[in-house]
Amino acid sequence: YLSLNYLNERGFMIESGYKRYNLRANLSYDIRPWLTLGTNIGLTHTRSEGPRSLGGTSANGAHFSQTVAPIYPIHVHDPLTGAYVLDDRGNRIYDHSVTRPYRKNYNTIELAYLDHNESLRDALMGRAHLDIKPIDGLKLSLQVAYDQTNSRSKLRYNNKTGDNPQGLLEMSVGRGTTLTFTQLANYTKKLGKDHEFEGLIAHESYDLENFGMSGSKEFLKFIVIDELSNYTKVRSVNSSTDVYRKESYFGRFNYNYSDRYNLSLAYRRDASSRFHKNSRWGNFWAVGAGWNINSEKFMKNVSWVNRLKLRGSYGQTGNDGLSGYYPYQTTYSSSNNLDEPGLRVAHVGNTDLTWETQITSDVALEFGLFDRIDGTIEVFNKESKDLLFEYELATSTGVGSIDRNIGKIRNYGLELELGAKILRIGDFSWSLRANATWLRNKIVKLPDLNREEGIIVGTKKYMEGHSLYDYFVYEYLGVDPADGKAMYRLDREKNPDEPGLEATGERATYTKNGEKARKHYAGSSIPDVYGGFSTNFRYKDIGLNFVFAYQIGGKSYDGLYQSMMSRDLTSGTAMHPDLYRAWRKPGQVTDVPRLDADPQNFSTMTSDRWLISSTALALKSISMTYDLPKHFAKKLGVDGVGLTFAAENLFILSKRRGLNPFSGYTGVHGTVGYAAARTFTTTLNVTF
Repeated sequence: YLSLNYLNERGFMIESGYKRYNLRANLSYDIRPWLTLGTNIGLTHTRSEGPRSLGGTSANGAHFSQTVAPIYPIHVHDPLTGAYVLDDRGNRIYDHSVTRPYRKNYNTIELAYLDHNESLRDALMGRAHLDIKPIDGLKLSLQVAYDQTNSRSKLRYNNKTGDNPQGLLEMSVGRGTTLTFTQLANYTKKLGKDHEFEGLIAHESYDLENFGMSGSKEFLKFIVIDELSNYTKVRSVNSSTDVYRKESYFGRFNYNYSDRYNLSLAYRRDASSRFHKNSRWGNFWAVGAGWNINSEKFMKNVSWVNRLKLRGSYGQTGNDGLSGYYPYQTTYSSSNNLDEPGLRVAHVGNTDLTWETQITSDVALEFGLFDRIDGTIEVFNKESKDLLFEYELATSTGVGSIDRNIGKIRNYGLELELGAKILRIGDFSWSLRANATWLRNKIVKLPDLNREEGIIVGTKKYMEGHSLYDYFVYEYLGVDPADGKAMYRLDREKNPDEPGLEATGERATYTKNGEKARKHYAGSSIPDVYGGFSTNFRYKDIGLNFVFAYQIGGKSYDGLYQSMMSRDLTSGTAMHPDLYRAWRKPGQVTDVPRLDADPQNFSTMTSDRWLISSTALALKSISMTYDLPKHFAKKLGVDGVGLTFAAENLFILSKRRGLNPFSGYTGVHGTVGYAAARTFTTTLNVTF
């Protein structure tokens, strides 16, 4: 087949968009009954434009617009009349006054027009295979896969306002290639009516090479031309080349008896260039079995059971995923030391580093009942042994971290999937599908050095017996009605002589000094249960489908809300309406501390005050389809015509308006960025 695709999508932020051209061809040719040659080629060209930075920066329009106080205007106004101030050409002048406390030299709307961020990408995907069948049941295959990506980007900082008022242009080019050779021998055999065998042995080699070069110049000469020759001073020039190799031998054996029992055995041996030659190879195996209970004789008269299968598996896979390609080697970076060349340690190597082994086991029951209900119940357990981890080093070493195999993590739980044909009357039908996952996470083992004290990472503390996703923050105890200050639990272990707020009772364990407060475990960011459900209605050639996602329980750390509840009176940032509830007079009972400029207020320090329920419901999509009746399509000279109207990301219901708890297991929401776009699409599909 041959396919062509074109996409032109404008972003919902100023001067942002995405274009894509795609060509794909798939060809297969039977040269002889025993010889087949095939190829699959794809070409893709993309062009994207957007803000020059994301995250918590001023050039990120989403962050700026939601952080700056709404009293500050986009354009300059006459202080007496309120009228817009115009330039010589009659255009409104953008406001980036130095008197504005927040980002005084920035105007995110103006930057969107003056700065420029463009990326081009060309990708080639090539696949070829040769299949030989020398005897009945034996298939020999040679497969080759080649991928190449060429990219180029330009990032312009204007010479009028912002970070680089002198003007700056950064350019980068990159080329990445991967080449994979796979050789397979597959043999299938059936003995009698009941016994089926299948065996596979294979070898695979994978080569990756990435090249990148970047340069930047500053001080714009004349007019804005996005070429380095239009700038005067070189700021930086860099290049890098990375290589990565992986080699694998693997095999599989499958056995099926009369469609009642099946057994699968697998083994693989992998080597990665990320590891030292003495620990480069890893061995992994897996076994699985299944029992089709409804194929047994004693089930023949049980007509209400359409399908009943019990299956289970236990297996290992290897993981060598690290941020760098040379973790076992000590590497150095060059630097300019008063115009003399210098070297410094960039990464400390670890020759003992080896594969992380992920061990997965599961038991599941698949069923179908009454020709209406189907589903799966599955219990699973996944453990990561010899976990690969960037272990932090002391600042005095001059190196941030070293890669190590440090511990063992366990994820376990239950998955449930159900589907039902609820109603069928004539040409009308209604069906429903739902799934739910109960997931738990546990740290089984940490390095000996960290077993007692644990490892603190942001709002989490890794300790054996706890989860990677358990919050470890200060314990907030509310507002003192007497003076409006925030109260926290006193850390008696570290401050045995520190007095509490009272000599006896519960308040004897309270403090208003955040430096003396105690941290504690305060729940998990993993929901108690999460999943989705969909429902489909159909009448003749018209279909209507709804898809929802949900999660119940768990906690989110709302850092955005925390920043808007700040008592900083000179920041010039937006404030949350909940500050209207702030304490004002002695005796007032409220949950918001007083507002003042006292640096010892401690009212917005990181604590469980900012944890909120992650329970949420999202309507992911609604789609309506219409299929033109076949006899009408034939009159048009086509096989089929379909029309679809769809809407995505229509709403999210959560504990706090604006909070999207679906953003990940970490649960921390601290930087404003792109929100999930609400999109409406119309699709016409014609088949020939």
